Amino acid sequence: MTEKRWDAALQEFFESYKHLVDIGNNKAQTLLKYVVLASLLSGSEVDYLGTREAKIFAQDSEIIAMVNLK
Repeated sequence: MTEKRWDAALQEFFESYKHLVDIGNNKAQTLLKYVVLASLLSGSEVDYLGTREAKIFAQDSEIIAMVNLK
C-alpha cells in the first residue's frame, strides 16, 4: 500500500484474509479492516463486507465503524 498500488494491495489483503479465516486465525478481523481500507482507496465497487467470509465479523463494532466509513 505504501506504493499506492491499491488494487494489488486489495487483492493481496483479501486473499490473505480468506486464508486466515479458513485456518481460524484471530488476526483475520484486523486484516478485514485493511481489506475495507484498500477497497476505499482503490475505488472498488465490490462489497467485500458482504462476502461469506466477512459475515462472521458483521456485528463487530470496529467492522461496523469501517462500514460506516464506506
